[in-house]
Amino acid sequence: MGAIEAFRRQLKRLRDSFGQIRLDFSTVREIPGGTFFRGPRHLANGQVDPAQRGLYLDKIRWMKIRLPGTHNPNRNRTFITGSLTYAGTSYLRNEAPGQRSLTRPDRLVDERTPYSTRYWYFSTARPGGRPAAWQFREALSAPGVQMWLTGDPRLEGSLNQVDVLPSVQQIDAFKERSVAASNWRLILPTSDLGQTLLSIDELDDIEFYFYHYAVARP
Repeated sequence: MGAIEAFRRQLKRLRDSFGQIRLDFSTVREIPGGTFFRGPRHLANGQVDPAQRGLYLDKIRWMKIRLPGTHNPNRNRTFITGSLTYAGTSYLRNEAPGQRSLTRPDRLVDERTPYSTRYWYFSTARPGGRPAAWQFREALSAPGVQMWLTGDPRLEGSLNQVDVLPSVQQIDAFKERSVAASNWRLILPTSDLGQTLLSIDELDDIEFYFYHYAVARP
């Protein structure tokens, strides 16, 4: 069984009776060779390389979601609408690089700071006629996220053409939040109101694009 077939089988196991797939994932990680939440590099003696101290304050500007595959053109769809939630704990790297742990040399101490993903809002519709007040939820959700259906090959992006996807699918709800969060959830609908929106057997991947920025550590 190939990777794509294994991917499709897993999605089918996650699909509920309403045709919705709930995917939980974390972005508290680095991408090898990239700039996403990049930490320090070390010399042979275990000290931080002064020329590669890493980045900090890595934040989201916008996101996009791309669903590549051999989609049935008779459905006449270019995107589907689902939901994306930012939850758990978010992390920002500190201005100064962390140091190797004395007991766990594979870990850094004081490298990053955790933050709550709590979302505050002012509510005027409180039950029981209670007065308006600030309320909070433990997560921030974007319930109308558009995901682009395409049969084109994977796009690698370019410094000269950062916005490689249609602008209508741009997700701005998480702007200025850290790129690193421990519990994202994507709700991907495959059917709605008796109609098929997406066939899992036509889907090859789920791609998240982060347009983000960070600052080089001094």
